[in-house]
Amino acid sequence: MRRLHIVALLIMFSCFSLNPTGLVFSAEETQLSSELEENSEGITLNQAVDLAINNSKSIKLAKISTEQSNLSHKAAEKNVSYEPAGSVSSAISAPFHALVAADISYQVAKKSQNSTEDKVVYSALSAYINLLNAIDSYKYSESLVANTTKQLQISRVSNQIGTLSSFELSQMESKLVAAQASLKDSENALTSAYEKFNDLIGIHINERPVLLERPQFALTEATMDTLESWVSRATEGNPDLLLKDLQINQASLQFKLYDMNKYVSEDYDSQELNIDKAKVSSQTAKDSAKQAVRNIYFNIIKLEEQYNSTQNAIKLAEETLRITKTKYELGMATKLEVDNAELAILEQQKNLNNIIGQHELLKIAFEKPWAAS
Repeated sequence: MRRLHIVALLIMFSCFSLNPTGLVFSAEETQLSSELEENSEGITLNQAVDLAINNSKSIKLAKISTEQSNLSHKAAEKNVSYEPAGSVSSAISAPFHALVAADISYQVAKKSQNSTEDKVVYSALSAYINLLNAIDSYKYSESLVANTTKQLQISRVSNQIGTLSSFELSQMESKLVAAQASLKDSENALTSAYEKFNDLIGIHINERPVLLERPQFALTEATMDTLESWVSRATEGNPDLLLKDLQINQASLQFKLYDMNKYVSEDYDSQELNIDKAKVSSQTAKDSAKQAVRNIYFNIIKLEEQYNSTQNAIKLAEETLRITKTKYELGMATKLEVDNAELAILEQQKNLNNIIGQHELLKIAFEKPWAAS
């Protein structure tokens, strides 16, 4: 199975493969279900990411801001002939102060551009996976309605021959109403997921592209023994935290170039405190970021435990289906019981796909938490 690479944008994303459940859906599938398979062009994860980057107005604006800051920095450089030292007049320090301020602005713009690109890539991954989940949910809800409809038909016959009470029949009718409402909700959620995905990659909202890949589950490489090194790595590469450090530099510069001849001493002390404020703000942000990465790690571990339990549930459901089919062939079970067993597998597979998708997104957020913010 090939692995997909998103070079210089995010972490290596786990390889994807088609993962059919082997289940046959009811013949009563609606037109929307057919639209998922027909008259649509397929799209891979890499294609979705590339389209999202090319379509992103926020990236375009970030690039413009970076170029604008670069031009301002070059212009400020031309006005500086030497670096002032100590307390000097504002007239002397102004050009150099403007240069350093322009340099900081340029660095901020570059970090912001990188952060914006990371966020767009993460958004593309998230929209792709959320759309997969929405498709799964819709197909399950559709099969549930078909299954419940059959149950209701049998219940009505049973009620007519006196083997099922009117109360039990009413309960089954309510069950179908609930299933139909759930189908409607999942249809609306699917439409919303398509519109969000299509808007992100720049195609018409009415398009229904077929998603060609599914995330393949892979355990996180981080462990409790190596967690803090992973936390440090994510913190050091966080552009939001680097901006906090730049604010410390900016406060230090303002204090260094302070014109004591122009202001009173109390204001001088206040300027010095700005450095302390910037340092405390930076450290607070770093502590919060580190804890956020730790929390993400524990959520990843929780999903890995859920993955194992859901896999076991699927194996149990598959064994139940095997036994039920055997009984059906021997005349000891009904077709509806076989349908119920197939539906149980479909539900567990839907849950497993959701866990895999969310697990992949959390692994990305673990390495680049700012991308998911």
